[in-house]
Amino acid sequence: MMMSKLMNGVNGMSGMNEVKQLLFEELVLIVRTTSGLIRKILSEQFDYRPAENMRTL
Repeated sequence: MMMSKLMNGVNGMSGMNEVKQLLFEELVLIVRTTSGLIRKILSEQFDYRPAENMRTL
């Protein structure tokens, strides 16, 4: 994958394009994963109020 190229070092404009492509692929994965997790939340779960030291949905 592109990560091995990053670890070995890249230079010049093609290196920048490879880094941009890798970051774009990571962003797409983040969006796809987050969207899937949000779709799993049931409507009644949005009203849940956790304890003070816990995070909300």
